[in-house]
Amino acid sequence: MVAKFFFVPATISLKASSVTALYCSREGANTARYSPYPLSPLPCCWNKSPFSIVIMNTTAQMGCGSDNSRKQADLMVPRPFISFVRRVFLAVNLAGRLRSPLLLLAFLAAACSPPVATTAPDPVCWRCPVEGMAALTGNLQTPEHLLQPDAVKTGEEFDVSAYFEVLDRLSMEQGYVLDYVYWYDDMGAHPVLYARRAGEPPFEDYSAYVAAGDVAPLAYLDHVQLDGSAEGFFQLVVLRLMGEQFYLWWHAIMNDTSIITSQTSLQVHRQVVEGNCTEPFDPVLAGASRLALEPRVRFEGDLVSVSIHTSSGYSGLQRKTFSISRDFPHKFGDESTETLVEYFCGVVP
Repeated sequence: MVAKFFFVPATISLKASSVTALYCSREGANTARYSPYPLSPLPCCWNKSPFSIVIMNTTAQMGCGSDNSRKQADLMVPRPFISFVRRVFLAVNLAGRLRSPLLLLAFLAAACSPPVATTAPDPVCWRCPVEGMAALTGNLQTPEHLLQPDAVKTGEEFDVSAYFEVLDRLSMEQGYVLDYVYWYDDMGAHPVLYARRAGEPPFEDYSAYVAAGDVAPLAYLDHVQLDGSAEGFFQLVVLRLMGEQFYLWWHAIMNDTSIITSQTSLQVHRQVVEGNCTEPFDPVLAGASRLALEPRVRFEGDLVSVSIHTSSGYSGLQRKTFSISRDFPHKFGDESTETLVEYFCGVVP
């Protein structure tokens, strides 16, 4: 609900039980907005631009004067000052009843004074974990000794625990570490991630891993914890999709799915695709030009829905949605894939 009033001495009222922010708005009294980023303040009464008070989900709009000046004047009241603002509002209510101009002036002085500086929250960097994972694995060359059945690692190969330096919202369950074996046949080869108890020796090869019986796809994700944030659930999806995208050989190279987080990242992906494919990527760019490609994370009771866009030289641009348990272990449930723009690379590895 939006309550509107102007400074008429006889009628001023406002319920201010939970004020969270005060700022001047350049948009005019009828289109108040809330901005969490404090800018260089210009006292709103000095140039008579309208200002607004945000009260939880209720916005009260007031005017400092009749001038329609729209000079920018954003300011915020820090939380320690909120109790003082509440007292001022009570004084204004009283002033309205007593018709006291002195109390009105006191309110104006308090409401339009420059604020104490606050720190703006950092925006979510959706591309950061994706680019970080690509930087870790993008230039890795598959060691020759792995290109054979039941290949045994020497300990000098890529260490997947480095993922958690990039996926900083994730960690392994206490007492577990992330590891992998290498699967190979004549049609291709790729790593297979698994979780093992810390202190226990790793599986010697893929056959030993299968013999242990714990070979459910993506079972390692049951031992990955996160901090409960939207970024954490997004990073869990990043780990699922990109965790095994290294040391790919022959047809396994078709697992080239890239997570797209913006129009800019799609342009970057275009350079990678066109460097390895014969078909132009322009149709994908054209089809995606009007799409909002940023990830979406929604908390829905006991579940969290994560919707992302991916692009591949062998499937085109897709929208993938995952349903994940909000509580640990964060199990993946229903998921869907929608192809938005089809694309084929033109080359089969």
